[in-house]
Order: sequence, then C-alpha cells, then structure tokens
Amino acid sequence: MGIKKYADEVAFIKSSKYREIIIYEIGENFKMPKEISKAKNIHLSEVSRALKGLKEKEIVEIINPDAKKSRIYQLTPKGKELLKILNFK
Repeated sequence: MGIKKYADEVAFIKSSKYREIIIYEIGENFKMPKEISKAKNIHLSEVSRALKGLKEKEIVEIINPDAKKSRIYQLTPKGKELLKILNFK
C-alpha cells in the first residue's frame, strides 16, 4: 500500500478541484450528493460529475444502487486507502 500502488488514482483525484474535497467530505461515513453539495457549497451537478468519475475508478460505491433518487455514497476499501494517503500530504 502506498503512493506508488495508487499513483494513477492519486493523480486522478488531484486533477479535479472537487474530487479531493468530496473524498474528504465522505470520509469514513456515507453521504448523498445533495448533502455534499450543501456542506461544501459546490453545485450539485459538479458533485454528481465528480462522484461518477470516482465510482468508475472504484473509489466510491453506491450503497443503494436501485434507488433512482437519493443515492447514498461511501468510500470503497480502495477509497479509504486513498484517503489515508491523501491525509499524509
């Protein structure tokens, strides 16, 4: 585990001003996009776009994938490792 193993993912997260903020906001909890949007004053469409990319990279996952609205996101084990790496920076 470490930066070398996850170098591509760290670069992906840091290449967007919103991805890193969203990962920190979710942390060890779970959040809905609207909660992240309100807490960090980021437009909901930007939150949704960032979450989509993070999901594609398997950094976040949807807890309730059958829900059409009010989806709940949490970090995957990989996402939690990345959070630890980013916290050391």
